[in-house]
Amino acid sequence: MDRETAVAQAMSERSLSKENTHSAKISATKPVWWIDVPLKKVEPGGVDEVNLLLFDQRSDELHHLRVPATYFTENLARLDVRDDSGRISLQLAVDPPAKFENTRPVGSGVAFAQFLS
Repeated sequence: MDRETAVAQAMSERSLSKENTHSAKISATKPVWWIDVPLKKVEPGGVDEVNLLLFDQRSDELHHLRVPATYFTENLARLDVRDDSGRISLQLAVDPPAKFENTRPVGSGVAFAQFLS
């Protein structure tokens, strides 16, 4: 299965929308999932939760993280917020022991594994 098929299937089965869902596959240059989440989505008036669909093409697995928008705002100081685009830039580790932990900026320590659905 490829990423597009896995994401389409998950969005259909789980009633997700483009408004609250972002997807990524493992980067070809480093073992992370890179995702940019618009800051406006997690601010008041945005979405209640952000769904991250992370495709692991090595095993054909799709991981679904349901992250409350408040988690982003509570950890904003430890996340990489791009002022030029108004986006939170995530790089989530692919492999244990830091799987689903944000690696940007280095040592931020913001973990997302607890939101695995």
